[in-house]
Order: sequence, then C-alpha cells, then structure tokens
Amino acid sequence: MATMVSELLETRVLTESIREVRSPASFLDRLLFANRQPQPDDKIEISTLHGDRQMAPFVEVNGEAINVDGYNEDFQVVSAPNIRIKRPMVATDAMLRRLGGFNVFTDRGQKEAQIREAIARDQQRMNDLLENNMEWLASQTLTGVVSYSVARQANFRLDFGRLATHNINAAVSWATFATSQPADDLLAAARLINDDSELNATHAILSTEAATNLFKSASIQNVLDNRRMEAGSLEFRLFEATGARFLGTISGIQLWEYGRSITVNGVSTPLIRAGYAEVVHVGPSNQFVSYFGAIPDWDAIEEGLWMGEKFSKSWLTKDPSVRWMLLTSRPLPVPRRVNATVSLDTSP
Repeated sequence: MATMVSELLETRVLTESIREVRSPASFLDRLLFANRQPQPDDKIEISTLHGDRQMAPFVEVNGEAINVDGYNEDFQVVSAPNIRIKRPMVATDAMLRRLGGFNVFTDRGQKEAQIREAIARDQQRMNDLLENNMEWLASQTLTGVVSYSVARQANFRLDFGRLATHNINAAVSWATFATSQPADDLLAAARLINDDSELNATHAILSTEAATNLFKSASIQNVLDNRRMEAGSLEFRLFEATGARFLGTISGIQLWEYGRSITVNGVSTPLIRAGYAEVVHVGPSNQFVSYFGAIPDWDAIEEGLWMGEKFSKSWLTKDPSVRWMLLTSRPLPVPRRVNATVSLDTSP
C-alpha cells in the first residue's frame, strides 16, 4: 500500500515539485532570462543578432525592386551543459535524526512528516546548487562569453561574438572620488548599446566595489535619483529577496548592487566582477533566452519528462538501505542580442 512518503518519491511528483523550487540567489537569472525554452534535443542551435543602420534603397518608379540582405545572424550548434547531481539518504538518518521543529518522541504521523521534511530539505539543497550554476552562467553572459572547466570532467566555452568595443573603462576611476564622473561613464555605455543594438540601456548591475565608489563620487549626488517610488512593487520585493539592492536611477537606468559570490572549483567567485558595472537592456526586445537541453535519462524518457527545465528521481539501494535522490538539468542561457550589454570597468 502506497504511503504519503512513497507517493512523494514518485518520479513525476519529484520532478514537478523540484520545478517549482527557486533559490534566493537567482537575481540575474530572473532578471535576464524570464524566457525559458525546453528543447527536444541535447544539441541546441543558437543564433545571435547583430544590428546595422542600413536603409532601404530608392528605385525609379516602375523600376524593379532591389534585393536586400536579411539581419546579420550568427548560428552555432552546441551541446547544452550537463548538470547531474545526486545525494544519498540513509534510512537511519531519515528516521532517527531529529530535525528542528520536531519533538524528540514522535508518533507515526509525526515520523512520516519528519521523513517528508528530510526529503524536501535534500531536494532544496540540490536545487540550490543547481540554481547557483544557472546564476553563474547568467552572470557570464553579461561578459559575452560562457565558459567553465572542471579538472578531468567537463569543459565548455561559448563565445557569443559581442563587439570588443563593448568592454570599456571609466574615463576616470570611480575610486578617484573628487573627479570621477560615473554618470558620464554610464551614459557612454548606454550609447554603445543604443548604437549597436538599437535598444536603450535599462539596468546597470554593480559589484560591491563599484557601488561603494559610486556613492563616494563628488559628482553623483546631483544626478542620482534614489527615490524609491517603486520600492513596494512586486518586482522590487522579488529582486531584493535574491540579494540585489536597488541604488537609484541615473538617466533612466536602474542601478543595482549585487554582491553575491559563488564557489567555483573551490574558489569564491563574485557573480559581478570586482570593480565592474554591467550595463544591459532588460526586456523582451533583447531576446535573451534560457534554453534547456533534453534530459538523457531512461526514467525521464519513460515518464515523458525528458523535455523540461529540471528532472528529479529517486531509487533505493536495498542493503545498506539508502534512498538516492537525483537532480539533473541542461541549462544554456543565450543573449541573442549580445550587444545589448556593455561591461564597464569602473576602476581601470
């Protein structure tokens, strides 16, 4: 007879529940990649758009129409990164380990509730690790290149072809408080985005160092609008819950400080590079998409769950009695209009 615990461990239930879990460290992923597209294959054809300012040619009245080129579009076919992690739950830990909020002595119902809580915690832990990967990938798209290397395991590099001119330096280091001009530097970045993507910059995401120096600049107080007119909105509450902090606006550009770091290959790595401000257009027009490759797992195939953002399952080792929990995903964030971003080094 199935119990509430066994039903919770069914593959479909695990997968559906894990797809609803979100990590608090997901500001960039939520801000930039709201468009999420699971794919039916592990190979993903991606394209990046490059705008130009050509105009339609004039022709004589009754003259033949002139053939014109389409958008400049670069295509690449890549295999999506593969994230696959598992965690053992020993029966004695699930049954005998007391979790916070539970009594020392429990009845059957309380014990089942404790086991369900232990399963949920393991799911949350694995999901947090996965979301950290996705946030790190999202942060790299702001530099125009996504790459990672794990010794003796996996290597991946994808260059989206952003123009080299979209890596710029502040005219005067923001650490030079008396003469720095952060507003002018942000305006220069915004103009680059407008020139090369025909979009307007909407957000600048600052490292802790850049945010600190921004407020110490003698010139900033005259141009920074830090009235929190929208501070009570759902968007602001959602973003600030992910660790970002709204600083104000300059020339219509929202400024956010994002100081979160993630451990990559044993090294604590800031999601926004030290001293940098990443300037970007946020909105459907930037055509940023988070693709998810198909899940190469027989259980996913048999359950019809191979196409989706995440897949989770569990299985039992009889002796010793261990319940294994697995989570897998194949995320690939793609900034299709990659020149809608500029990396500004504020302390060159």
